[in-house]
Amino acid sequence: MGEFADKMGTKDPGNLILAEDWNDLVAEMDKVNGDVEAVTETASNNESQIIALGEQISTAMDALANLETAISTLRQRFRRIRLNTSRARFAIGEQGEINAQVTDVEGNPLTFPSANDRPWVDFVTVWGQFRAENGFTSRGGEDNRTISVQVNSQGIAQVRLSADHAGAVAEEAADEVTAVLETRHEAIRIVDHILESNTPMEANLNGAFRALSLEYERTDTTSFRHYVDQYYIGNPYHTVPGYRYRHSWRDYRTTVIAFVKEDNDPLTADLNLAGSSIQVTFRDWIGPWINIGYFADIASSETAIRERLIPRIDEDYTMTSRGWMNEIADYLSGRGIIGRQKGAMAAERALGGLSVTDPPPYMGKLTQTFRQAMAFQQSINYSQNISMEQGEIPIGLNLVGDLDSKSQGDSQAFQGEMEIFVNDKVEETRTELNNEIRASQQQFRDDLMADSGAIRNLERQVSSINGVMGNLQDFNVSDAQVRLNLVDGLNIRLQALEGRG
Repeated sequence: MGEFADKMGTKDPGNLILAEDWNDLVAEMDKVNGDVEAVTETASNNESQIIALGEQISTAMDALANLETAISTLRQRFRRIRLNTSRARFAIGEQGEINAQVTDVEGNPLTFPSANDRPWVDFVTVWGQFRAENGFTSRGGEDNRTISVQVNSQGIAQVRLSADHAGAVAEEAADEVTAVLETRHEAIRIVDHILESNTPMEANLNGAFRALSLEYERTDTTSFRHYVDQYYIGNPYHTVPGYRYRHSWRDYRTTVIAFVKEDNDPLTADLNLAGSSIQVTFRDWIGPWINIGYFADIASSETAIRERLIPRIDEDYTMTSRGWMNEIADYLSGRGIIGRQKGAMAAERALGGLSVTDPPPYMGKLTQTFRQAMAFQQSINYSQNISMEQGEIPIGLNLVGDLDSKSQGDSQAFQGEMEIFVNDKVEETRTELNNEIRASQQQFRDDLMADSGAIRNLERQVSSINGVMGNLQDFNVSDAQVRLNLVDGLNIRLQALEGRG
């Protein structure tokens, strides 16, 4: 109880209430009355503020309701997309599977009543080529950097990403290349040897490159051979002997970006409902394999060619020349582009190491001629992006095909024919370049002189400026002179181009 209650409320029956007690009671009641009046006055003074506060609360409640409606709309419309892959590193020749999971904005799974309600995912990559995954509806994507895929009933879209090097490869062939990399060598997949080795030399010492060489030499299937041949043609600087691959790998890092859209109609101005990105790398093993694996293992090829050439040596120059030509052509045929290059290298070395008892007098001249032919064949193998049929003679050997004379002029005739051949090729290239330059000059000239071209536009601007010069007292003469000089300069440049054309 309070102090006043303790003081006044301790009376027993029969006790008198003294004047002092009564006065205290009245004083306390007067105090209470004053407190009540003060509270009433305070409430009256704050009534307007309380009413305003209530209105603010009401407005806030309305805004909150609108916000909840907007959030609900956003939840219904916008999505979240997550990209993932089984691993972040692949070898060239593999097809990395990229998965996109589309959910609501909070990450909850979505359900789609029908296929028409399912959104699409636009995949974009800065390097590499997409292929559609089996079982998914897609648009585009054959050797493209972009592809659109419709999600399935679980909100998942999948694509396969391959390296950018080999160009267009049939899907079946790409699958065969992947299968080769999945092959086990000493209980470990070849691709794991490549990805887990610290250097190309380590992968070579582990025997992985040897297994790839055996696969390239197979004759019952050519998909793997065609794949690496396409790389060889497109990336010659990666396969120069002594290139940096001996001590370090070359990894290509690429970014895959995905956007969610309501449909795949390019004319629909849909907003991006969600976006995500992922990064993966592709390891280039083909260059190192060619350089320190396939080309380096050349001794057995030298021996095989030498064993073919020695029995064909005859006292007759023509018989020996024809025999060597047929043997080398037979050895090179059916081997693929890289195989022919290796064969030409082995033939050149084999010719340089021939050891014959009592050789015919022409032996040194003929050997040197064929070595030059094989060196020339190596330099043009890049342009022979075709298969060699059985019995077909390579260009380098064709240059010595008609050298059936035993005279001193045999070597000179070969040199003359080679010079004619090279000069013809140079002239053809020069003609093609000149034609391209003329076409470019004509196109540039047409663009400049077109109605919408730079010169016509400037002429119209200058004509307009000249028409109003008299009416503009504050006209900037220097600016006009700059424009006129610009027109004169372009005209002079055009005349110079026409003179060169």
